[in-house]
Amino acid sequence: MLSIRNYIEELTGKVQDGKNAGKPVAELQKTITVASLKSLQSNGYAELLIRNNERFNPHFGTMAPLQDGVNTNILEIHNNLGR
Repeated sequence: MLSIRNYIEELTGKVQDGKNAGKPVAELQKTITVASLKSLQSNGYAELLIRNNERFNPHFGTMAPLQDGVNTNILEIHNNLGR
């Protein structure tokens, strides 16, 4: 659970900084990548997420890249900051 908390905190901070700087969501989605998020690289968290998706969702076909999920999270955080 520590890994997901670290991910949410790191991503929220990056999105907040970008929003404060006036950057649009599309730009944030291009610059905030799976590789750039230390929380996803720490202790193999990104690989764990990918393995779990494949393991627990085998009937849904090929899973979308992890970056798609990160992009969705960026959009949701951006839309909900300051609410």
